Amino acid sequence: MTPLQASRAKRLRWLLGVALALCVGSGIYYIDLLKAAVSPNPIPSSPQSIDRARALWKLNCEACHGVEGRGD
Repeated sequence: MTPLQASRAKRLRWLLGVALALCVGSGIYYIDLLKAAVSPNPIPSSPQSIDRARALWKLNCEACHGVEGRGD
């Protein structure tokens, strides 16, 4: 292996190491979000829970996300 090839290989290993560290770090940072994305909803669906969610949406979310949740 020539010195140029060795230098490129070293750079590639370093870049792959950084990319791996970023992926693992992101996974650790967002682990709660990832768990929530695949876990079932702990609140059973009922007219009361839907009304409560609607009220919370209007209070906390609608101002930024818009009436239909599309950011309008």
